[in-house]
Amino acid sequence: MPESNPAQSSENDIPSMRSDQLVTRNFLTLGSGDAIARLISFSITIFIARELGAASFGVIGFASAILIYFTVLTEGGVEAAGPREIAFDKSRIETLVSSVLAFRSLVAILLAICLAAASNWLLLPPEATVLGTYALVLFGTAANLRWVYVGLEKTRFPAVVQILSEFLRLLFVVHFVHGPEDIVWVPISQVIAEFCFALAIMVGLRRFGLSVSIFQGRLSQALSLYKQALPLMGTTLCGLIIYNADVMFLRYFRTKDEIGYYLAAYSLIAFLGQFGNTVRMSLLPTLSRLENEQRWTLYHSAAARVFALGFPLAVGGYLVAPRMISIAFGQSYEGSEPLLRILICSVPLLLLRHVHQTVMIAQSQGGRVLRITAFTTLFTLGANWAVIPRYGAQGAAYTTVAAEMVRMLLSQYFLHLDRIRLPGFSRFWRVFVAGTLMGVVLTILWPSTLLMKITLGALCYACGLILTGGIRFQRSKFPVLNV
Repeated sequence: MPESNPAQSSENDIPSMRSDQLVTRNFLTLGSGDAIARLISFSITIFIARELGAASFGVIGFASAILIYFTVLTEGGVEAAGPREIAFDKSRIETLVSSVLAFRSLVAILLAICLAAASNWLLLPPEATVLGTYALVLFGTAANLRWVYVGLEKTRFPAVVQILSEFLRLLFVVHFVHGPEDIVWVPISQVIAEFCFALAIMVGLRRFGLSVSIFQGRLSQALSLYKQALPLMGTTLCGLIIYNADVMFLRYFRTKDEIGYYLAAYSLIAFLGQFGNTVRMSLLPTLSRLENEQRWTLYHSAAARVFALGFPLAVGGYLVAPRMISIAFGQSYEGSEPLLRILICSVPLLLLRHVHQTVMIAQSQGGRVLRITAFTTLFTLGANWAVIPRYGAQGAAYTTVAAEMVRMLLSQYFLHLDRIRLPGFSRFWRVFVAGTLMGVVLTILWPSTLLMKITLGALCYACGLILTGGIRFQRSKFPVLNV
């Protein structure tokens, strides 16, 4: 039976649960869904990298880097601003969602035509064919309403659907891609998966009594939300320039093989970095509702917990990077090993930066986030121009880490200017000690297999947290993270 009032059903869940518990539930739901879906996506990446070879894999990476800009323009920043709008006012969801759906569909049609025409005019096969096919993904992007579930703080269903859609894409890729001549099936499989995901998400809204139609939309409502979302869309576009500028510079100055090595190493970072978006989506609705001390308590707790996730990933990833690359992509991708060791250092910086900037967005300071990202974009372009012609993919990797450091430090600086108390070292030292202990033990003992290394590393990290009080045990309850 559908729930007759989505506002009522969402609000009834909230008082019975502390804010940090609600955020943790949403993060685990979204995070587990994202993690499983990303694992499947990572498996797809490994499969196509092996089947296509470094040069053709570089073509896929280049086309994907172009497509993502058009995807952001189609989304229009609604993925970030929409949940906050719904969290504030759940009484006009149907009209708001229908308005956004109608407007984004029109934008998708125009952008898809432009992208397909430009790819055939400016590029040669197979890049033109691949990018032209990818243009169809924009229609699925326009119809993707996951942001509605995030605003309602009901994240379980989209998490499950995301896993199923990625599994569908995996089936298509495994069945149809067996060599460079099958490269066009890579974008076709993504188009099919995106459409199925968007359709399932839209149909699922009926469980909450919501009926969405492009014919119910109002242009004024869509434009009002887009006006709020404009700084966030600009932030995302600048962020994409930061992430993709290295691929563009590598394509211009270096070889397709080097692009393939870099993308293979970066695929793991993209998988881990997705947790940053999960953190933002989990935190934003709750931070938007809270005020004063409750908001800052949740902010400090979130910052400490993402560091507890990111720091051991960076330490452990640095140590096992060579083995991970050889197992995942094969010996032909050994050029990716030193790149992954550099790039993995950006993960804790990325996660912390997402927490800081989510606080700004919750306080309607999207313009400040845009200025931070714009400055970092200029830094990245200048750094890539200076180092990639001489140092190639390794220079690009160092630039990526430096850019994340700049974004994180600038976010902290502006929060300090707003007299927002930053989390102190007392929230991080236990994780730092436990992660360092893990690194020392792995370096000394150095197990022979990757599974043994990961298992030993996880045990050492858990023991380090227990010894420092980072994990607290309670009678008849599950242990809790005390950071």
